[in-house]
Amino acid sequence: MELKGFLFFSFLGFLFSFYILKDKERDYFWFTRIFILFASLLFIFPTLYVLNESFPEYIYFKDFGFVLKFRLDQASILFIWLNVFLYIFLYFFVKLDFKNHLFNGLMLMLFCVNNLFFLAGDTLTFFIFWEAMLIPATLLLWYFSKENPKRIALEFLIYNFGFSTFLLLGILALYKYNQSFDFNLKGLSDAKWIASFLYIGIMVKTPVFPLHGWLLNTYYNLPSPVTAIFSGILSKYAIYGFFRLYEKASLSLSFLLFLTIFSALYAGFLAWSNRDLKKIFTYMSMSHLNVMLAGCLAMLPYLSPYLIIPFGLFHGFLAFALFIFVYHMEKTAGILSIDEYGSLTLTKPVYTFFITAFLLVLAGFPLFGYFYIEFTMLSFVFKFSLISGFLLSLGIAVNLIYKSIVFYKLIFVKKEGPGSKKLKDLSLSYTILFFLVFLVVIILTLYLSPLLKFLTEGGV
Repeated sequence: MELKGFLFFSFLGFLFSFYILKDKERDYFWFTRIFILFASLLFIFPTLYVLNESFPEYIYFKDFGFVLKFRLDQASILFIWLNVFLYIFLYFFVKLDFKNHLFNGLMLMLFCVNNLFFLAGDTLTFFIFWEAMLIPATLLLWYFSKENPKRIALEFLIYNFGFSTFLLLGILALYKYNQSFDFNLKGLSDAKWIASFLYIGIMVKTPVFPLHGWLLNTYYNLPSPVTAIFSGILSKYAIYGFFRLYEKASLSLSFLLFLTIFSALYAGFLAWSNRDLKKIFTYMSMSHLNVMLAGCLAMLPYLSPYLIIPFGLFHGFLAFALFIFVYHMEKTAGILSIDEYGSLTLTKPVYTFFITAFLLVLAGFPLFGYFYIEFTMLSFVFKFSLISGFLLSLGIAVNLIYKSIVFYKLIFVKKEGPGSKKLKDLSLSYTILFFLVFLVVIILTLYLSPLLKFLTEGGV
């Protein structure tokens, strides 16, 4: 009953967002705030069921020999809480400049679609909300992109909708083999073409080279708070999809593994070649997501790729925080080139502490759980292939190099550039926000072992 109530509430919010879009008299900022807060309270009850090893389902269609349903389990519950927390952080701690009915209506719609997607209990429901996400995401690009909004929106739509055809074909082929829309690739090791079709659909949302053409225009031209949500949550559609579709698989996709490793390397070099901090973080996000997928592809012949879930949680919170840093720099200094900064340690100590901490975590500093997950994934890639392991190690090394460049330009250069002079240190609300994100990272680190046990065995 609790799951049904949360589903109904999310559907209601999705439908009401269309009313918000046409009502120009109010901005609905406070309504969206209250809705997100109430959703978080409402989700506590189904969460308790999962913690007690009960996985509720809601069947909404049962005919023609198949069943469509929503289901709450260990993986879905974690990603829904990621969605809830990031929206709370955004709406309660970030001073948004887009308090109008269009922005709040589309963000509310996206929030509800995210919840429904992560609750999909079968491949067809999964695909329906995979595509439904394109409605608010494309309209956000259409109305709020800084440059060429219509072209960028259409580019995003064509890439994501077009290559989702492969995902749909894979799902239909999977239905033919299983006679159901259940998430189950088990026993299909002889049908790698199905697994490959599914992965091509996933590639575009990660993104993996060469399907990354939409990424920079989308992330760079959106307002940075929206980019933070795209990077923190929408990129997790691919992560969650990979886990769901390959959770029970036992197969080898060597060519796709090589392509994903190359993509991680390629994104790392793109980040290295840029000096604009938002572009660097954009390609950094792409590189880390590709490292994540490469590790899980290498895990498939041996065990379930469950490590992708905590990796995705770390990345979701940290990527969100980094784009909020960008937003703070845009608002106070108006400069994003790292060559225009320096000496922040002395002049902006709070800013320096948090951005250093988050970049160190993403760089694989051993005190944090992110390092142990990345190291384990790299080990599986070496186990799969020595050459693949070497190439992925090179990609991770490139990641470390450009992070070192960012450190050096922002913090260790002794000369104070024009960006440093204009930049303000973090306000109280931003300090609380980044403290909460850092606290989540610490909690994920301390409870990494119980979290992995929760994912593999169920309950706590």
